[in-house]
Amino acid sequence: MESTTPPPAKACTRCGQDCAGKPRVKDQHGRYTCQACLDRIKAERAAPAGPEPPPSAPEPEGFDVFALEPSADDTRTSPCRNCGRPLPESAALCVSCGFNRKLGRVMRDNDVAAALTPPPPTAQPLGRRIKCGQCGYDLRGITGMKCPECGASALAPTRREKDKENSVAVAREAYIKPLIYFAVGFGVVSLIQLFSNSPMHAVAYAIGYAIQVPIGVAVFWVCCLVWIGFDAPIHLTALRLAGIYALVDLADVIFKFVPIPLVGWVLPLFIYIGLLMDLLEMDLQDTVIVALITFMVKAVITIFVVARIYGFI
Repeated sequence: MESTTPPPAKACTRCGQDCAGKPRVKDQHGRYTCQACLDRIKAERAAPAGPEPPPSAPEPEGFDVFALEPSADDTRTSPCRNCGRPLPESAALCVSCGFNRKLGRVMRDNDVAAALTPPPPTAQPLGRRIKCGQCGYDLRGITGMKCPECGASALAPTRREKDKENSVAVAREAYIKPLIYFAVGFGVVSLIQLFSNSPMHAVAYAIGYAIQVPIGVAVFWVCCLVWIGFDAPIHLTALRLAGIYALVDLADVIFKFVPIPLVGWVLPLFIYIGLLMDLLEMDLQDTVIVALITFMVKAVITIFVVARIYGFI
C-alpha cells in the first residue's frame, strides 16, 4: 500500500530533506534550501574551473541562488507580533498574515490598493483657480498661491466675492445705459439747435431741459409714493429719466421734418412710453398713467411760465 504520511512541511528543494528546525534560507517564492546545500553551492561557485562536472538536476524555474544568500540583518530574526512566525529583523511585512511592523496593524486589500494608487497628477489644492483671473495663465501644477506670471492671487473667488462682482457688473450696466442715452440725445439736439438756428436756441434748449428733468423726477417720485413703489435709488431714477428725456427730445426734433400730420407728436410719445418701460421696468398701464401725468404737469408749468413772462399773471 501507498504510504499516507504527508510530506515534510519545510523540505529542501536541493536534497529533499526536512529542514524544519535546522539552519535554512528561503527564496522569494517561499522555497527552502538547507544550510548544507547552500554551503555546497557556494563552494562550487568559488572553486577554480576544472573539468566540466556531470549534468545535475535542472534549476527550478525562477530560482535565483543569489537570492538565497542572507544578509547580516536576515540572519537575526524576531517573531511576528500577530502570528508569531519568525521574521528577519529587516522585514517590514509578514508574508503569512500581512502584519505591517511600521503601521502596527494587518494590511487589508483596500490598504494595499490605496498605498499603490498614486494621486492624480492634475489634482489641485482646494480653492485653486485653473487659470489666473488677471492674465489667464494656466495655474495647474503651481505649488504656490500666487500667479507666477502677474503675481495675482491664485485662490478662487468666494461666493461673497462672486456676488459682489455680479452686483458691480449689474450696477455698472444700470448707469452706463442712461448715460449713453443722455450723451446721444442731449448732444445731438444741442448741435442741431446750434448749427440750424443760433447759439441762443441751444442755450434755451439746455435751460428747458434742465427744467423738465426735475419736473419729471418729481412727478415720477410722487407716482412711486402713491402706488408704483420704489425699486431704485432716487439718483439712479433721475439719471434714467434724464436719458429718456434726451432721447425723446431727439426724436421730437427728427420727426418734425416728417410731412405727415400728428407723426411729430405721436411717435415721440410712443418712444417715451417704450423707454419708460425699458429703463424703469414698468407695466404698460403704469407707464401710460405716468406719461399722461408728466405731460399735464409740464403743460401747466409751461403755461404758467409763459403767462409770467408776458405779464398775464
